[in-house]
Amino acid sequence: MKSRILGRRSRILFSSLTKSRHRATEVSDKITFETLEQRSMMAGDANPFAPMALSATADFSSAWMFQAKTEDSNQSGARSSQIDSRKVDAGKVLVPAAPTDLVATAGDGRVTLSWVAPVGSEKKLSYTVQYWSVSTTQWISIDRRFEQTGAVIKNLTNGVVYQFQVAAVNRAGVGEYSLGTGPVIPNALVVTVPDAPSDLVAKAGSGRVQLSWKAPVNNGGSKVEYYTVQYWSVATTQWISIDQRFEGTKAEIKNLTNGVVYQFQVAAVNKAGVGEYSYGTGPVIPIAEAVPNRPSKNTSSSNRR
Repeated sequence: MKSRILGRRSRILFSSLTKSRHRATEVSDKITFETLEQRSMMAGDANPFAPMALSATADFSSAWMFQAKTEDSNQSGARSSQIDSRKVDAGKVLVPAAPTDLVATAGDGRVTLSWVAPVGSEKKLSYTVQYWSVSTTQWISIDRRFEQTGAVIKNLTNGVVYQFQVAAVNRAGVGEYSLGTGPVIPNALVVTVPDAPSDLVAKAGSGRVQLSWKAPVNNGGSKVEYYTVQYWSVATTQWISIDQRFEGTKAEIKNLTNGVVYQFQVAAVNKAGVGEYSYGTGPVIPIAEAVPNRPSKNTSSSNRR
């Protein structure tokens, strides 16, 4: 052990020096600590010394932890302060500190986690996650390593209260676990049918009508799988569903009768069912395309002689 003292009438007392079982927080073969709170005053001196830097240097071959107590003497007596050293493990790779800012977001039978990597940690880290619930009454490790600072924990029970914590892992082992999340409860998503599509437009052709529309703003919590179209005419006097699914926001309705008045409406369909139908189009009448007249043949008469 080597020690070095700066400042008159100041002394350092090593009150304890013991091997530590705790992990070190940094790799070094030397500890240096300083305090600028020490002011020495010689007996009878008119002016105090400027703040003195008190330092101690220790060499270790393995992990140690010590405490140092400093004492200053002046005219009014002795005063002391205690300084705790950091824990050091020379020449060894240290396990990571705890991740921070762990956030949990509930879903349907799952929870999505995100966190921030430990400050000053190695770039190559993996992570392990533990969860707690009323049914387990203890922290359970998930049998999987996560390579990024996020994870989706699946196969959870909806309505059950869970908490999560995460730790970084390097070649030295598993580091400190983060603070646990607050209670988080997976819940089944409530899916409803979609709202009505909007801006339905119809364009007549010969024996057909071209339709286009905009997707509903609210899909009911589930993606639109397809669209269904209905039509009305004087001949039907009611809305008739066309037996065809339309994947996009356009449709061509064929096999219509030219000269007949039609109207159309469209609805989106998701896993909850058929949504609300749009407003119907105005009357639209398929019309046969005009056939251009054929050019007449020029006939010429010739006088035979």
